[in-house]
Amino acid sequence: MAGTTVKPTAGTPVATRQASLLRYLRESRNELRKVSWPTREQTTNLTIVVVVVCLLIAFFMFGFDTLFAKIITSID
Repeated sequence: MAGTTVKPTAGTPVATRQASLLRYLRESRNELRKVSWPTREQTTNLTIVVVVVCLLIAFFMFGFDTLFAKIITSID
């Protein structure tokens, strides 16, 4: 963000706080317009990748947990 940002304090008049909030919202909207949003197809593909990786990690951890549990119970 260019320029200085005024942070409202408890003693700041309401109008100044409202102006700061409006400026913040306006700048946020402008920044969001600059974002390169993914297409629906990209979002779907990336979501599938995340779910598959999470499932693989879960099965991997389940396998190690089961293995270690059997080792621990066999020691007793």
